[in-house]
Amino acid sequence: MLSLEGNQSKRGEIQVIIGPKLSGKTTELNLRIQRYKIAQSRCFLIEQDSERLIDQTKRKPLETYLELADQYDVIGIDDGHCYDAVASFSNDLADKGKTVIVAGRDSTHLKKGYPGILSLISHAERVDKLSAVCVYCSHNASFTHFRDSESQVQEDHSGFSKHYEPVCRRCFKLPHQSLTSRSAKSPHESFTPRRPLKENFKENVTPLLEHSTADIPVTKPSPLVPKVTKPLDPAPVPAQDETFSPPPLANFKTTVNRNKLFSSP
Repeated sequence: MLSLEGNQSKRGEIQVIIGPKLSGKTTELNLRIQRYKIAQSRCFLIEQDSERLIDQTKRKPLETYLELADQYDVIGIDDGHCYDAVASFSNDLADKGKTVIVAGRDSTHLKKGYPGILSLISHAERVDKLSAVCVYCSHNASFTHFRDSESQVQEDHSGFSKHYEPVCRRCFKLPHQSLTSRSAKSPHESFTPRRPLKENFKENVTPLLEHSTADIPVTKPSPLVPKVTKPLDPAPVPAQDETFSPPPLANFKTTVNRNKLFSSP
């Protein structure tokens, strides 16, 4: 008889959320964790600051969380592309009946996939790829670009620099091309220059009225003039026929035969 290890009352699964930078991966991860919390599930989220994720010497490996993750039902991993062992770590927890949700980028700024994420997709029950907004043409952005041409960036960079930006396929250029040349010659025919998105979303909001009120022409309403209406003519009275005159009531006489009214048959 076949016997399986782990909790048989719960079915484990792996959910993967991928996409470029600024596509809402962390937001989607937090929303799913919140849903499981409402369902009275014990949730645990693995997230580290950007300084530790960039520096591999300060990065805490996922194996150190394995004993702690056994005490929870749902385990979330943010920035999963920074961990090489994310596939084996998630697969071991899912075999024990845990629900593992991993959010991270699927490719580098050179369109090369992260080995950990690519291996994790083959073990996942659900994979969702989100899209961002291209900072140059406002189309759907599925890739991440590095816009600083002077800096030398390695291919396995974690992607937390401010120089990374989401772009679409047509606006995607290799990192050695500068931002100025891309803005002057856009691959789109009807290109409208746009400022790059900032880290603080409140700074991306454009006020509705960019000019002062003095530049806006003000039209004064016209005074109300009472409307004069012409009185209606009285309805014409139909002319009476003078040839016909009804006879007076005095000329009509009614004769009653009393013998017929009170006589018996």
